Amino acid sequence: MFYPDFPMLQKDLPRFRSCEPSGAPPGWCLRCVARCQGQSGQTFDRPHHAYTSIEYVEEGYGTLTIGGQSRRLGPGDAFILPEGEAHRIVCDDVHPWRILFIDCSGPLPRQLLAAYGLDEVRIFPRTMIAQPMRNLLHFTGDDADLQVRAGQAIHETIAMLHRSIRKVPDWPDMVIRTKVFIDANLERQIRMSDVARHAGCSEAHLSRVFRRCLGMPPGDYIITQRMALAKSLLYSTGDPVKAIAARLGYRDTFAFSHAFKKSVGEAPTLWRSRQATISSVA
Repeated sequence: MFYPDFPMLQKDLPRFRSCEPSGAPPGWCLRCVARCQGQSGQTFDRPHHAYTSIEYVEEGYGTLTIGGQSRRLGPGDAFILPEGEAHRIVCDDVHPWRILFIDCSGPLPRQLLAAYGLDEVRIFPRTMIAQPMRNLLHFTGDDADLQVRAGQAIHETIAMLHRSIRKVPDWPDMVIRTKVFIDANLERQIRMSDVARHAGCSEAHLSRVFRRCLGMPPGDYIITQRMALAKSLLYSTGDPVKAIAARLGYRDTFAFSHAFKKSVGEAPTLWRSRQATISSVA
């Protein structure tokens, strides 16, 4: 599919999945879901945005101007670009951002935003909406199935945005930075030295402050979040356990199964089978 805003960037996107509109549910249509690495100083001026976009900053920085206001955004921030609304995006000169985004069209996204009271909200600081987008990027089904899956993911994402602005935890910046860094890198190897360097403090100090805020040290938080992602993948995809283990950075299926059983209480194959049985009965 030709994607008008990125005619030259599409080939450079680390991940890009466009979707044919045929088979889309009434009222809305997924156009694409992608991960895009911006370039230094790169600028996008769009006087009339073609789609409704939900975007999440994984890394780096950029400035968004929309509705007469400009805001510098960074890791963990999210924003919505409504269909038909003008905006300007400028990537940072030194650390240009890498973003995840979903583009969709039709009245339903606007109706969902209005239903959650977000129709006038554009920027969502320090929110964690990346995982539904990442799941769509990894989806291997056909376009018709992706349209259905995307509808669920967009509804889930908008609900998460709504929750994020209701209560923002009063945590120190180092804890926020650590949480954002971990949540953005669950599918990579995460070393505590890298986490501490990103937070700007020593590992020991970070562990104390992080535990005080979240009730667990960063290492335990990594495991908790990875197991939550593992359950999501086991439940919502048909990927083999071996593929899920590799995606989450485990060296082999045995290591993943051991970690999953220790955290969840049963092996991943048994957990997946039990969830399928529960769903079929329901």
